[in-house]
Amino acid sequence: MWVLTFMLGISILIAIYYKMNHTDSFAVKGTVDTEESTVGSRGVFPLNGEWEFYWGQLLEPEDFKNGVGAPSYMVVPGSWRKDIYGQKYPEYGCATYRLTLTNVHPGVIYGIKKQSIRIASKIYVNGKLLIQSGVVSDSVKGEDMGNTPGAAYFQADAEKIEIIIQVSSHKIFGGGIAESIYFGDQQEITSFFAKNIVHDMLPIAFSFGVAAVYLIIVLLIPGYYKKEKASVFFPMGAASLALINGTIGERIVKYILPGISAEALLNLESVVICMGILSVMMTVYHLDKKFISTLFRNLVLLTQGLFALLYMVLPAETPGIRTLFIIIDLLTLFVIEYRVFYLYIKRTALGITGIEHGLLVLVLYFIDVYCIDQMVFTRGLIGNDRMSLISSVLYIFVWVFLLTYRYHAMFKKNEELTVALLESNYNMERISNHAERSEIAFLQAQIKPHFLFNSLNSILGLCYTNPSKASELLWHLAEFLKSAFDIDTTSEFIMIESELESIRSYVFIEKTRFGKRLEVEMDIEDSLKQQRIVPLLIQPLVENAIRHGALKREEGGKVRLSIQKEEGFGVVAVYDNGPGFSPNSRTRLDRKTGNTGTEREGVGVGNIKKRLMHHYGEELHIEEQEEGVKVWFRFHLEEEDGHGKGSNCG
Repeated sequence: MWVLTFMLGISILIAIYYKMNHTDSFAVKGTVDTEESTVGSRGVFPLNGEWEFYWGQLLEPEDFKNGVGAPSYMVVPGSWRKDIYGQKYPEYGCATYRLTLTNVHPGVIYGIKKQSIRIASKIYVNGKLLIQSGVVSDSVKGEDMGNTPGAAYFQADAEKIEIIIQVSSHKIFGGGIAESIYFGDQQEITSFFAKNIVHDMLPIAFSFGVAAVYLIIVLLIPGYYKKEKASVFFPMGAASLALINGTIGERIVKYILPGISAEALLNLESVVICMGILSVMMTVYHLDKKFISTLFRNLVLLTQGLFALLYMVLPAETPGIRTLFIIIDLLTLFVIEYRVFYLYIKRTALGITGIEHGLLVLVLYFIDVYCIDQMVFTRGLIGNDRMSLISSVLYIFVWVFLLTYRYHAMFKKNEELTVALLESNYNMERISNHAERSEIAFLQAQIKPHFLFNSLNSILGLCYTNPSKASELLWHLAEFLKSAFDIDTTSEFIMIESELESIRSYVFIEKTRFGKRLEVEMDIEDSLKQQRIVPLLIQPLVENAIRHGALKREEGGKVRLSIQKEEGFGVVAVYDNGPGFSPNSRTRLDRKTGNTGTEREGVGVGNIKKRLMHHYGEELHIEEQEEGVKVWFRFHLEEEDGHGKGSNCG
């Protein structure tokens, strides 16, 4: 299917190509009758056809008055390779063209529009020099390259106009009047000239505009150039093509750089061609490295870099070397295109999709059209290079479509990955929350056997000595066990008052067991009792302060629990007047955070640290006091709507 599509595309382009390059011929044996219907019906018409041709001579208007030999006839536009009789001429040399227009209107101001005459020329109209481009000469030393488009105006003083054009081309092969010479009245020629400039400016502006936009995209989208390295070289290619187009046709570059010489313009064009080939090669290389090997890439980088340097210093009198460079450039493009076409035909599995591969084939096809059109035009086989401009626009357009398609695919893939990542994070959060609730449930249910055994023994003993006290102790044990086993694993937060009830029951049991050896104080700000907090943050700290602090003293000790509001935070602090840290644990005190990794932490403190950081982003602080230890942390207070600032509650 792709073969038929490809052939159809070629057929359509050939038809358009022929239509755009086919022009009528008006000159017959060096004469144009302007009253003929085919001429008179046109405002501006090309002076195409058979011009008088004098090879190897640079004839002045006076020479024709004195008489010259019989002319040959050369078809214009075209190179001087062969006249209408089949006589062949050298690629390099000089010649004079002559055309006579009859039946013009005296007194009317006419204009003549010159396009491309390679490579230096003088145009005389009725014996007066109107346009000069470069310096014509019968030798290479005297020639100065020109070939700049232009227009000139004159008033007809008779019914006949004589046009004489001297042409020399000793430095560039294929001399002659490459493009049509146009004739018409002043207003029409002026309008025609302006339209030509606009016509040539549009594809140049389009190419530069696309290059600028893509360069901005590459610079502004974070990480885009790393993911799509082909996009980095595309702006260089688009800008190179714009500059190349600026050196052909109306030579737009000459309007931007009016002082640039024709030789410098030729060198600029050659350097830009090197840049263009490099951009094509690097763009294709980064689309998929199976297209081009690293060795070939490095070889092209070396040769094109060397060519660019040589072009900047080579004089124009080295056409042989320039021709060799052009052949190498064409071979480079051929190798790239062969690999891309071959892998496309073979349907080789690549890192790009079939659509992207097909678009790349189309891109390279338009490069071929551009190059072929320029070569055919240079040889004088066609009268203009409009197809080059059209194919350059199509080349840029398909590149943009290809890279945009890849960016869209990349964006879609990133979007899918983002959704998958969000789903994964959501699932991980659910698993994490479930695990945390399970861990809390485990901590709640972690009743030490000896604690339960000792509590029951105390109750049993009191049953004989103080039954009412035994009953009260049994009630507190039941409340404590209720808080331990009545687990709501679906809730992440509880009221501070609920945890305080569990703490009071635990403290009552321990005070009953140890009597005056244990003293516990609570200083709780009333407004904080209804605040919600992550469960089991306070009770384990009180338990550790009793077990590892106060009760480590033979005479007993004191524990104080404080919950106050400070600087917009709730602050929980547990103090004990126990023996503090042992010498070994003291050396492990973290001076930056005040946290330790010691035996004083007891069961559950590591879990408290983790949950504090997860829910509040806060640390658990363990500080050695002058007497005993202080353990404290901050938590975010809930606002009036019930949602804690910075917490996950609600």
